[in-house]
Formats: sequence, structure tokens, C-alpha cells
Amino acid sequence: MRMNTGHIGAVVRKEVRDYRRSRSVVGTMTVLPLIFLVETGWYAVVAAVFSAGGARAAYLGAKAWIDRSAGAVLGALGLRLIFETGRPG
Repeated sequence: MRMNTGHIGAVVRKEVRDYRRSRSVVGTMTVLPLIFLVETGWYAVVAAVFSAGGARAAYLGAKAWIDRSAGAVLGALGLRLIFETGRPG
């Protein structure tokens, strides 16, 4: 079976017209790459900042307290889930 390039072109043109009519598809096609770029940029900036000597030393000095605080918050959220699931309703 051979592919008809004229038929393929007609299908592609129809699909592009349908995409232009649907704002949600166009919005999604625009927003998702922007989210990817923002996230990538943010993590690149954080990595650059924490690779600098001063910021890295400050983080390593406070690391124990940051870890303990994060553990306490996660533990509290876990306890909340445990006690809320035991309630009826």
C-alpha cells in the first residue's frame, strides 16, 4: 500500500484548522512548553546558587535543622492523615 502525499497533506491541513478553532488545545500547546521552560530555568538557577561557596556553606551549616523541620512537618501531616481516616464520614 502506497501513501498518497496529497491525502496526507489534506488531513494535516484539516487537523491544523481544527486545532486553531479549539482554544483549549492551543492553550495547552502553549502553556505546557512554557511550564517546562520556567521549571528548567528555576532549577538551573537554584543549582547555580547552591554551587557557589557561600550559599553552599550556609546550607550545609543549617542542613540538620532544615532536615529536622521538614521531617517534623511530614510527620505531622502523616499523623493528621492517620487520625482523619479513622473518623466516620
